[in-house]
Amino acid sequence: MSLAETRATSECGHLEDEMRVAVYGGRHFNNVAAIYEALYQLVDDLDDLLLTDEPGAGTLLVQCANALRVPYRIITAQWLLHGSEAEMRRRRELVNCKPDMVVLLPGDYDDSTAMQKLCHAQDIPIWDLTALPFALLSGRHQLGGTEPEPSETPF
Repeated sequence: MSLAETRATSECGHLEDEMRVAVYGGRHFNNVAAIYEALYQLVDDLDDLLLTDEPGAGTLLVQCANALRVPYRIITAQWLLHGSEAEMRRRRELVNCKPDMVVLLPGDYDDSTAMQKLCHAQDIPIWDLTALPFALLSGRHQLGGTEPEPSETPF
């Protein structure tokens, strides 16, 4: 679903034109330009941004939110308290914050699918960005994707 379609299906429970958006996934996502571009499309309407404390996209989103002066909250997974249930509890907490939209970033397939099911159960629109490309790292290695051919260059 495109951003425009996602916005059209969202019934905002806040002041007019203000949105609460939750971002989920992207533990290893490293494409700074894609993160900034996605958040920049939402910045004028954002009232509250809900982020996870994951490295990767979580770190990039905090930096981007600070640069764009977007208010945000970080929802943590309490691994020491809840063990293997911590991620499931974090997903529920994000949904219980009643976001107007959830943005899904590239990440673990099972976690993304579980978040999609929670959102559909609560009629929360999803902006699915799981197909965004990862940024190339040094050499030919790329996190979360295929490696380019030796003759291929990133420029």
